[in-house]
Amino acid sequence: MIMSANTNDDWLDDENGDEEFEETVEEKYLSFKVGSDCFVIAILGVQEIIGVLKMTLVPDLPEYVLGVINLRGQIVPIISMRKRFHLQDRAFTERTCTVVVKRDDLVLGLIVDEVSDVVQIKKEQIQEPHGLKTEAEQRFVVGFAKVGDELQVILDLDKMLKENEWQTLQSVS
Repeated sequence: MIMSANTNDDWLDDENGDEEFEETVEEKYLSFKVGSDCFVIAILGVQEIIGVLKMTLVPDLPEYVLGVINLRGQIVPIISMRKRFHLQDRAFTERTCTVVVKRDDLVLGLIVDEVSDVVQIKKEQIQEPHGLKTEAEQRFVVGFAKVGDELQVILDLDKMLKENEWQTLQSVS
């Protein structure tokens, strides 16, 4: 299963110009599940969605880094979102996938239990993340939004890892 997060070409012909196009893209999020919870990340950071590939273990990386894959000649570190969120491991299923994201020059794979959809969330739908307990939650949870019947946790991809963790992953890619 390979899906690319490319923008729809019909948007390019929009009569309202680039401003509306950018605003529409900024409101798009990729929705996925880890355990029974729904999370979203900005679609602009998503490069593609692939199945789970065979990983090569790299010693001395954080517990949540499962290893690296070779994706069309590029070495890509793979993060288990279950481990990142301190959830119990479970066997991969046919719905488990790798969301390939890009931050600056680093391409990273996020293993999630299931990719749900691309959703639109307007700024006025986002509620502030009050009452979060851990420093990590406070750092990378942007807010919450109700989409359909599901409460979505909005994650900030750039803040999911501390700067030194990004640098460590950059060194193995």
